[in-house]
Amino acid sequence: MTDRKVGESFRHLFYQVLRSGKFRNDYLSNYKITTPNGKIIKSTTALIRDDDGVTVGAFCINFDIGDLLKSNSFLDEFLRIDEEDPSQEESEIVDNVWNVVTDMIRHAVNEYPVSIEEMTKADKIKIVSFLNEKGLFLIKGAIDHIRVSGRS
Repeated sequence: MTDRKVGESFRHLFYQVLRSGKFRNDYLSNYKITTPNGKIIKSTTALIRDDDGVTVGAFCINFDIGDLLKSNSFLDEFLRIDEEDPSQEESEIVDNVWNVVTDMIRHAVNEYPVSIEEMTKADKIKIVSFLNEKGLFLIKGAIDHIRVSGRS
């Protein structure tokens, strides 16, 4: 994994581990190194000492976490949720729906050169038919909205 050979110097160990303020009681666990070939490794190191207390080696447990980091990055992005307030968005949609309803009513009424009070029953039936064809009556509350609009 690290491409080191038996008997090879462990200079990196001195610089990355032994000089670390976290190195205690001859071991350091759960630290990250990057190998010369770019692998990201999670490592634990314990020093091996002889009977006189002289360091003669190190026991290292290494785990390549590169793929896990990529997976974690993917999951973070995949599980990210936009923090927008959905009630705000819903309110904007409702406002837009009522704007559309109002525009449709205005369009239907403006097809006639007379005021609503002067329209004949046949004219009003044509307006209601037009609004029905456009699906306006499928919108909850649209009838009340039409009734209020008809008074203005």
